[in-house]
Amino acid sequence: MSFCYGEILRRLGVGRENAERYDTVGFYYSPSNLGGCDRELYMQAKGLWSLAPGNRLLGIFRDGEAHEELTGSQLEKAGVRIVHAQKGCSLALPDNELIRSSRNIAGVSFHQCPVCGEALPSPCLHGHIDFVVQNPLTKRPEIIEHKAVNTHSWQATVERLTEQGGRGAWAHHTRYCVQLGLYLVSLSRQEGLPDAEGVLLMKDKNTAQFLDIRLRYEAPSDILRVVGAAVEGRSVMGEDGVFAVRGFMGHAVNKVMRIERAVRAPEERHMLRVPEAQCSSCAARTACRSEFHVPVEADTGETGLTVPATAEIASRMVEMKRLKDEIAALERRRDGIKSYLVSVLKTLAERENKAVSIVAAEEGLILSLRQWTRTDLDRTAYEALSAEEKAVVDKALKTTELQYPVVRRVPGPVKSPADTDPQ
Repeated sequence: MSFCYGEILRRLGVGRENAERYDTVGFYYSPSNLGGCDRELYMQAKGLWSLAPGNRLLGIFRDGEAHEELTGSQLEKAGVRIVHAQKGCSLALPDNELIRSSRNIAGVSFHQCPVCGEALPSPCLHGHIDFVVQNPLTKRPEIIEHKAVNTHSWQATVERLTEQGGRGAWAHHTRYCVQLGLYLVSLSRQEGLPDAEGVLLMKDKNTAQFLDIRLRYEAPSDILRVVGAAVEGRSVMGEDGVFAVRGFMGHAVNKVMRIERAVRAPEERHMLRVPEAQCSSCAARTACRSEFHVPVEADTGETGLTVPATAEIASRMVEMKRLKDEIAALERRRDGIKSYLVSVLKTLAERENKAVSIVAAEEGLILSLRQWTRTDLDRTAYEALSAEEKAVVDKALKTTELQYPVVRRVPGPVKSPADTDPQ
């Protein structure tokens, strides 16, 4: 009789032990969840919804931990000194009645971390830092927060960075950026540093490529900045460059207070902020729709009358849905390749100080970078304005520089330049 190892692994639940330790204290605000949606945190704080991971999700968590352990081993072999791994982090919260009486704050509802065993005598945001390392160049302590993701997520992040700079990284991975930012606040306090730096180290689980997104927290001004991004040494930071969040720690404390007020006065829950772009994929959307009595997803435009589809129409509907999904997948893949090729061409152009084309001689293809600018303007409306109004519009106009990698087929054999290395 055959034995299915995969079945028993999923049934028993890889990583069940850690989940049970977390279950002993329930939900509490932490660096890893505070970057989430206000409504999601509110529902967890009220006990209306919880992320109860099944065995499959626990297996995914454990898979990420395995990648993290492997990366830590590789860093040490490369000569990077790991000062701490899975270091407990406790950020003190202000002495406030809302916080003192909360059931959802470490150091109030429980006084010892069930995972690391650290004593928590006073209210705090408590979490666990993946790695505190010594920067090989500056010798200063830095934080590495490791995230193992699939190829689509990894490529989408690179694309956002290439097109939007630090703002793109923040929009695409707010939760991760807030988590690392809070860890940096903790590091700056513990080490007495005026500024502290760390890296979101994102690993593509399918290709073993690494993306560094570097953040810096400036304690005197309470500013968190996304200051750089690179794929294994090659910059992928777009033209918008650095992105800053001012009053970062203040925002974090205010968020806890805002949610706790809503917990005590549910009539205020509709004031909680929600990033609508994430609603369609949020695990809590069904509970959110019920609790807040508002649609979470956009109106589908359905009419009041429905009629059954004929077999022919039904088959075309199925084909339409299949084609839509296939095209979307192809477009995502194309956009990832596009971002990569633009990054390579820009890097070469900067190195050679002129435009560079890349030749695939055997395939008879040549790659070059097409660049143009676009200014959106309703010319008819503009011409109807007075000179003073035109001056205001001219000042407010935004010109966007667009870039696209162009692949052309070259007739006849093409000789590849010997002095240009696209790597």
